[in-house]
Amino acid sequence: MKELLGRFALWQKLAFLCGLSFLVAAVMCGLYVAMVREGMRSDRIESAGIAPVGEMVQALRLVQQHRALSAQVLNGNSAAGSSREAKQAEVTAALAAVAKSAVAHPDIRLSKDWPPIVQHWEALAHKVGAAAIDGPASFAEHSALAAEVLGEIDAATDDFGLSLDPAADSYHLVSAMLLHMPQLAEAVGQVRGLGVAELSRHAATAEEKKQLEILLALARRDQGVMNVELKKAADANPVLQNLLKGPMLESQAAFAKAMQVVQDRIVESSSLDYPADDYLRDLTGTLDGFYTLNHTTLDALQGAVDARLAASRALLVRVGLGSALFVLLLAGLSYVISRNLMQRVGESVAVVEAVSRGDFGTAVAAGGKDEVSMLLRAMQGMLGTLRKFQAAQTEMAGQHHAGCIDHAMDVKQFPGGYGQMAENINRLVAGHIAVTNRVVEVVKSYAIGDLSVDMDRLPGKNAQITEAIDGVKASLQAISGEIKTLATAAAAGRFDVRGEENGYKNQYREMVAGLNRLMDVSHRGLTQVGGVLAALAKGDLSQKMSGDYEGLFGQLKNSANATVDGLQELVGGIRQTSESINVAAREISAGNGDLSARTEQQAASLQETASSMEELTGTVKQ
Repeated sequence: MKELLGRFALWQKLAFLCGLSFLVAAVMCGLYVAMVREGMRSDRIESAGIAPVGEMVQALRLVQQHRALSAQVLNGNSAAGSSREAKQAEVTAALAAVAKSAVAHPDIRLSKDWPPIVQHWEALAHKVGAAAIDGPASFAEHSALAAEVLGEIDAATDDFGLSLDPAADSYHLVSAMLLHMPQLAEAVGQVRGLGVAELSRHAATAEEKKQLEILLALARRDQGVMNVELKKAADANPVLQNLLKGPMLESQAAFAKAMQVVQDRIVESSSLDYPADDYLRDLTGTLDGFYTLNHTTLDALQGAVDARLAASRALLVRVGLGSALFVLLLAGLSYVISRNLMQRVGESVAVVEAVSRGDFGTAVAAGGKDEVSMLLRAMQGMLGTLRKFQAAQTEMAGQHHAGCIDHAMDVKQFPGGYGQMAENINRLVAGHIAVTNRVVEVVKSYAIGDLSVDMDRLPGKNAQITEAIDGVKASLQAISGEIKTLATAAAAGRFDVRGEENGYKNQYREMVAGLNRLMDVSHRGLTQVGGVLAALAKGDLSQKMSGDYEGLFGQLKNSANATVDGLQELVGGIRQTSESINVAAREISAGNGDLSARTEQQAASLQETASSMEELTGTVKQ
């Protein structure tokens, strides 16, 4: 960890700490904001679901009303026909409104479950309108349709998250008005439909009365549960308590009155002479009270969810402002602290950098009691020791420059490691001086031609000095050997010997190349002179020296060629003279032919002379 932290500058570490603080704060704030936003998302989904659920509750209400009117019509009350037809149109419109809302929410079950309900209703409405169904069957079909709507209300309550509302007041409102109230309304609606049918025909079987008693029990149970949930909601929110108190009391009174009418006029009555229209009005009023309460509570629920959304938005704003303020405060404190610390550390770094540059004259402000001031005071002491050490080194350098190479630093005036450094410098300088003196001795020996001296075997990188001197010696020995070889060969007349140029570099190579050129010129010049002389010995006067020669070799070339030219002229004259003598001899021989008869001795003498001349002429021609 220390090694890792040591790779970063102080400002980077401070920036990292600040960044880490920002990150922690940002993560915590981000998690909180994410939680708030998730709550807002749930609230938005709830808010979007209240209206469709309310539409389905309204559709349930109209289906229940159409069930009651259909019971009247199908049991002989033709006067209710126009009301039923009007109610049928209302049901159709209500179902269409729910279908439109379902299209706007394709991700919930309502979008695919509602079309079959609409189809079921259209088939039922057609049957009732065409009188193709009797009263009991109509009641059963209507009840089945209402059950489907109730199922969709329950599913939509879950899909829109209404049943999981986090607030106590909203949760109990949803439980009361979207779970229990529709069940209560359906139970009361069935009681209304069955009672209307029985009062319309003024007769009820024991089984039908038993069914009514069961429905009454279910209705009382659902009404009790609904009241408990409403009370919990009111207790959790005083505003709801004031809002729901009146409608709750009115619906409870109407419910109690309606249940008493059913009990007295149908279940316990034997004549069933209570007017069906009055019964329908009593039960419808009770149901209207429930639905009015439902409408009121749904409005309150919408308001509560919207208020929660507004509160969440305001909270996000406050969190954002608080986070910004926290960041600014943290940034400000971090800036002030880090700036002060960086300034003091910067002073320390400036001193260290000055020392690293060799500037020991930097002034150090060591005031203060913090750790950085202690560090600066320590650096001040270090600078004093370094100045003293520098002065001693400067004195030593001056003395050595003046030729006093035996001068050394006073080790005793420096404590601890500085004294050891001074001692090491003295030993180092003495060692270098000894090596230098030895190199001078060896080079002097080489300068006077004594190559028998060897350089001492120095250790470490000083071995490079030994290697360099050995190289000089080897080169001198090699070039000396080349010169001896060529000189010996030249003395022996072997001018075809050459030195190894490729074995040398620079000036040594040029020396060997020059000797080779000398041997080459000598070899060529002397060879050509020998060739000319050999040709002259054979009587061949056509051979001459060729090529470019300088100095004595040039003079030798010119003299040899001039000799050949002179011999050629001499031989030519002799040849011409011998030919003239030969012609004269023949003329004398012809003129004295007559004398041959006179004297043989003279003729023989002349013949011998002619023969001798002919021999001389032959020799000259050759």
